[in-house]
Amino acid sequence: MSKVLFFFIFLTSLSKSDLYAQYKTDTWFCGYLEPGNTDRDSIYKLQIISGKPIVTYSTTLHSFESTFASISDSSGHLLLYTNGCMVADSNNQIIVNGDGLNAGPMASELCGNYGYISEMGAVFIPVPDHPNDFWLIHMALERDTLLKVKYGPLYASYIDGSNGKYSVTIKNQVLLKANLERFAVVKHGNGRDWWIIVPKYSTNEYHKFLITSKEIEEKDIQNTGPIFDFKYCANGRGANAFSNSGKYYARYNVSCGPVIFNFDRCTGNLVDPLYFTPTTKQFGGGGIAFNPGDTKMYYSTQNNIYKIDLAAIPPSSNEIVKGASTYSSTLGDMFTGPDSNIYIRAQSSSFNIHVLHPDFITSKEDSFKIKAINLPARNTRTLPFTINYALGPVKNSDCDSLLTSTSLIKVKSLVVYPNPAEHSIKIDVNALYLTGELYISLYRLNGELVFHKKIENTDNQAIDLNELSPGYYLIKLINNSVSYTAKIIVQR
Repeated sequence: MSKVLFFFIFLTSLSKSDLYAQYKTDTWFCGYLEPGNTDRDSIYKLQIISGKPIVTYSTTLHSFESTFASISDSSGHLLLYTNGCMVADSNNQIIVNGDGLNAGPMASELCGNYGYISEMGAVFIPVPDHPNDFWLIHMALERDTLLKVKYGPLYASYIDGSNGKYSVTIKNQVLLKANLERFAVVKHGNGRDWWIIVPKYSTNEYHKFLITSKEIEEKDIQNTGPIFDFKYCANGRGANAFSNSGKYYARYNVSCGPVIFNFDRCTGNLVDPLYFTPTTKQFGGGGIAFNPGDTKMYYSTQNNIYKIDLAAIPPSSNEIVKGASTYSSTLGDMFTGPDSNIYIRAQSSSFNIHVLHPDFITSKEDSFKIKAINLPARNTRTLPFTINYALGPVKNSDCDSLLTSTSLIKVKSLVVYPNPAEHSIKIDVNALYLTGELYISLYRLNGELVFHKKIENTDNQAIDLNELSPGYYLIKLINNSVSYTAKIIVQR
């Protein structure tokens, strides 16, 4: 993995296919079904094959209004995907306990027909040292008293694939409940763990979480950089993204302009904020992306694309695309694809996706093609989450020595014992953060419910297994909208 990080040093000796041969994000779904419609032609799949985007119809009947994330193996074979409401496998089947994501009124309103509407609001994170397991980090939405949509809570759900069949064992665990903006994810400097950063809305407060092989924990809250004024920046939640090497973290609100920080992948510190004030108040747009060498950052308004030259002293910003609306189109979020090109969706919905080809060797010019990809059905604010899965460790660093404390653990697993068990098992509820009513359910691996009971929140709940035949089961603890699941073995 260490060789991957340092392609930035040897730009002139590498090709595009070498640079972004990640495959993990080269498949995404778009489109949605109108209520009552089962026309599969409304849903389509876009794959980047040999550096070219290929659009085909999909066999799935899951809708994608805005939220989408997927994860593929190292050969590009699709493993899992989500529309923010459920998690499905490559056979388009919802995995065990894979429904009910982002539980709440918004999910109840949306998930039956359209899919969730948190834009770029989900991403699969491989669990360090557990090659078949994934964290799904996902952002929910809520309505405030004025019926405006706000981002939050930030959730985590755990997907266990250890026995060759995927199941969700922790679902909708709250990482942060607040009025938030979007989140961003990057590899830790040790090349193994993962950082998550999410800012609180209309503040300069940044919350940082670290994913290790054992847990997710909140590591730090940092107040730094400009405070985006709520009254001026109320037009959108903007975007948050790390650059390809993880050197930069950027936050952008279309009305308030972008701020770019230097990011220390070992410590998680944000330093040296660089802020660009917009010349006029903008509406719409709000995407950000970096070129392969991290020498330029691009950001969009509804009609224009701007480029910040990070290699200049001082860094400068200039307009490179103007008047997209004159071509009967608009500009919205940006996604850096595995082919190193930047894909740009329309602000609302469109039958096209635009493509920005950033310079690979810095002496070359950028090129932009409006409506570069024709789609068989409307794409409504759906793009994957930009993440560099191939990023390796920081060379000659002491990142691995920066062991984390466990005083702020935000996610824990369900503890059951003994396991395997013969006649009964006990549940350690003290290992969890629980309030209110608790329910226990037992399922066979095929999803059949064999036991369900309301229990008291007391120590070491015992469950009788004598009526169950030997085999594998899922035990599920439900507390409010959060569920915890573990696999158990009954043997005699």
